[in-house]
Amino acid sequence: MPRMFRVETQFTPRPRLSPLAVAEILPWSLLSAEGRPIVKQFVTSWEKLFQDNDSTEHDYHKLIAEHPAFFFQQEYQVVSKPELGSEHQADFVIAADQISAGIHYRFMEIESPHAVAYTVSGNPSARLTHAIQQVMDWKRWIKSNRGQYKKLFPSNYLGVQEFDNLSYCIYIGRRDQSSRLTALRNEYSKQVGIEIRSFDSLMDRLRDLGFWDLVTPPGSEGEELDILTRNRLGNPFLKAYSWRAWKDMVLNGEFVCDHFLAQNAEALLEHREENSDLRRFQRIWKGLSEAKRKVYLSMLRDSC
Repeated sequence: MPRMFRVETQFTPRPRLSPLAVAEILPWSLLSAEGRPIVKQFVTSWEKLFQDNDSTEHDYHKLIAEHPAFFFQQEYQVVSKPELGSEHQADFVIAADQISAGIHYRFMEIESPHAVAYTVSGNPSARLTHAIQQVMDWKRWIKSNRGQYKKLFPSNYLGVQEFDNLSYCIYIGRRDQSSRLTALRNEYSKQVGIEIRSFDSLMDRLRDLGFWDLVTPPGSEGEELDILTRNRLGNPFLKAYSWRAWKDMVLNGEFVCDHFLAQNAEALLEHREENSDLRRFQRIWKGLSEAKRKVYLSMLRDSC
């Protein structure tokens, strides 16, 4: 579950604002009340894909890329279609702030909920075997191209092994298989060093959504950010970064690896786009009475 973030008691907005990010304080927690129809409509769209046997990985990828905060914590930075050289491309990579240790990168492969992970005879399915092979290819590329990898995915290093800041995950199938096959999947996951999850785990996140008005990055640098920047970092309508946008940001010579959310806050916001649901959210917000809006903003200021 996402952690709670501390809220400042006074507004001290910075003079510079990204044209790609909202320029006013907005209570994202409204999505649990008057803004709930936005969430319900999205969940309905996701559930329809589950019911459509003709849906493809592209369909699932598109919804996740448009609404990454609906599946992952608001402070996580999600990159769509990251490339490893000219040979390999993952579906997503999630960058998590590890404070002085730098950034943890989690590479993800999206398969289909309609594919099975294990056959009834207890063997990895052809679909899972292919996905595992793809991830193993990523691992080999990273080890053979350390310099290029570290430029594209910069991070400090405080582990015993060189790539302790890396992990891998495959989403495939449903939970409707037997407990024996689930146990086999989990054992296989340990053997290959790749987490294997069902699509139901993504659905669980949609059913247990909670939105925080502010993201306060860990460390003293995060506490020094003004409340508007923290609110913009928590914007749940930010799309995943495009691969081009991520490269432009990390290769410009100014990207900082440690405490990276706080130290790169403005650049992180400038390189992301918002999905169309933000406009719908803003209409709901502006449609509230002035008294109701004051209550929400007062709660935002006073919460801890």
